Amino acid sequence: MASDETRPLLQSNDSQINRGRWFSLKSFPKVSLVIPVALGCRLAAQLPQSTAVYLIQQLACRQYYLNNDPSKVPREGRMSDELCSAPDVRELYTFVLTCTTLLAAFGSLAGFHVIGVLSARYGRWPVMLGTVTLALASNLFLITSQFMNDILEIVWLILWLLLDSVSNAMLMLFLVNAYVVDVVDAEIRTAALSTLNGWAKLGDGISFIIGGNITTYTNEILPVYILAASIQALTLVYIAFVLPESFSREKRDALRGEKEAEAARIAASRSHMSVHRRILHSFLSSLGPLKNLKPTYNERTGRRNWRLIILTIHIFLAMVGAGYVVTAMIIYLTSMYGYKAADTGYVLAIYSLSGSFTMAFIVPAVIKFLRPRYKRNGSQSESERDEPATEDIVSEITDRLDVHVTAVSWIIEGAALLLAAHMATRVGQYTGILLAGLSEGRNPVFRSLVAASVEPLKQGETLAAIEMVFSFGLFVSPLIMGTIYTSTIGTAPTIIFWVNAGIVISSSLILLLVRESDRYQRSEEEGNHTASL
Repeated sequence: MASDETRPLLQSNDSQINRGRWFSLKSFPKVSLVIPVALGCRLAAQLPQSTAVYLIQQLACRQYYLNNDPSKVPREGRMSDELCSAPDVRELYTFVLTCTTLLAAFGSLAGFHVIGVLSARYGRWPVMLGTVTLALASNLFLITSQFMNDILEIVWLILWLLLDSVSNAMLMLFLVNAYVVDVVDAEIRTAALSTLNGWAKLGDGISFIIGGNITTYTNEILPVYILAASIQALTLVYIAFVLPESFSREKRDALRGEKEAEAARIAASRSHMSVHRRILHSFLSSLGPLKNLKPTYNERTGRRNWRLIILTIHIFLAMVGAGYVVTAMIIYLTSMYGYKAADTGYVLAIYSLSGSFTMAFIVPAVIKFLRPRYKRNGSQSESERDEPATEDIVSEITDRLDVHVTAVSWIIEGAALLLAAHMATRVGQYTGILLAGLSEGRNPVFRSLVAASVEPLKQGETLAAIEMVFSFGLFVSPLIMGTIYTSTIGTAPTIIFWVNAGIVISSSLILLLVRESDRYQRSEEEGNHTASL
């Protein structure tokens, strides 16, 4: 085995990383340096979101009455709340939002595939740079479309939709998460990911407040997109001149060597394979990062390791339930209680700020509080006593704690949204949304569970594979949950939140099948090689 594979992942060639930079970055922790990227990208991506929800409602409402009763459409100004609250209008509005959610999910699905492959081959830094450039270009297309003639305006808007779908906030968050996984020790990875995601979520909260109010008080669309483009431009400059690479050339070369060796082994054994096994290997090779999720043989336990399959099933089912529920809540509050753009902005801000505070402060504090108690009350396996946690291997105690935090968070989410949906006052609705935000800690903790499942060199690609499954769940969710909501919003508008609660709580129970013994641990060959160095 090459020495690169046993080299600690936190070591980096600082002279190479800082070469060409306009000041030395040695005194700055890399985790701290990536926080402005997470905050800026989320802020810019989410600024127009509450505005978009209101605009889609207005467009759907206007189109409905143009087709059915043109006399009710005003020549100027917005459609009235009374007209837009009609059941048929709500159904059309729900259908349009479902279609836009599908487009975003499909773009993310393709984007994670491409970004996962490129970031493993060329590093995180150039892919971050390219993704933010695409996001900036998408907003520029939207802004300049307002000054084009009819045909060019349509072309510009199509380009805006396409670029936005492959450079959205989830894609950048994946790159930021992969960056953090590259540079922190395994035992502090969960807390580091949670803190970083908390700062990113803060960008959501700020953007929902600012974006909705700008649109409400100016009655213009462009200001929020101009502001978003300005933030993206500043983020692009910051990445280009300040942020160092986290996945060094040595790591990329080692990963490439592993892939070439694996490909050579498969090629050598193909002549001895049956036809159906050849087809299976060809199919897996075409899946890109998803092939990292296949079960592997665990030499320590002597059985197949199904850990990643269990995590995959969990996140897919959870996202089928939860992928549409926030959109459903916004539709519910808009159609049933007359929420405007500013109001939906406040709802999303409460949810985001609650989630931000939970991830930045509550989750790290809970982990710090519970870990010694888990260690005191739990039992360690023989392998855990022989090989304690290291820079790239998480302990059994931490792994078990991550499973429990993720499962409990999903239960909180399902129950809190049920509470919000059954409250008749805004105070009650805001309280339910606030409690739902407390469940957001599940996202970084679950990603830490995924990273703990594979060797360090493959963590980025495995995270990309999980994000692809995550996006596929988002893609399927509007098809299932959106169909249910469209058919029940006129008669039983809260049934969708009961369905969501049932799905996410069931998916959380699947996590209890995860074994700590199936997390990544060095093989005997790796351990002997490390000891000889």
